[in-house]
Amino acid sequence: MMQITVGKGKDGTAKVTEQRTVAVNGDGAEVWISTFPGHPESGPVRRIVRSDGRATIAFEKFALKMTEYIPTRVLQARSSYAEDAGKECRFSFEKDLGRSNIAGVAVSVSQYEPMKNRRETVWRALDYACVPLAIRIEELVDGRWELLAESTTAWFHAGDPPAELFDEAWFGRLQEVSPAEALRRIAAAT
Repeated sequence: MMQITVGKGKDGTAKVTEQRTVAVNGDGAEVWISTFPGHPESGPVRRIVRSDGRATIAFEKFALKMTEYIPTRVLQARSSYAEDAGKECRFSFEKDLGRSNIAGVAVSVSQYEPMKNRRETVWRALDYACVPLAIRIEELVDGRWELLAESTTAWFHAGDPPAELFDEAWFGRLQEVSPAEALRRIAAAT
């Protein structure tokens, strides 16, 4: 699927902040490929989370990568979180806003307030492990809800994604660095 995120810029206008392609294969591995239209100097960022919990984030333009294991407790929390959502893809703390359709996929629409003066509306795919197909984050300003950021799915293709998205051969050409070192180098270059 392709997701596009729009956020409020410093000048108050809405701008595309990220375009992300997300693919999940049959064994549960995930790939995210993100570009940032407002910051082309950052180049594409690729993230792969393997079914065993090993995750790598690659900063292609800088030829850098960071690899870590997602802790078992986090993986278990993800699993229990999905189980808690149930077949309606809604959690006990969320308000039911009904059902809708995004990119040809039936979704459950829920809303909650994670903190005072902020609310999130989430559209989750009913037949695809409750994956969020859209998220809207709003802030209460002078009695009105104003958009902070919104991510929506531009297209969704069911079925097995192309195997080349999961090909890790190119990771071998990247230098492994710590998260702090990667952020330092990227900040210096951008």
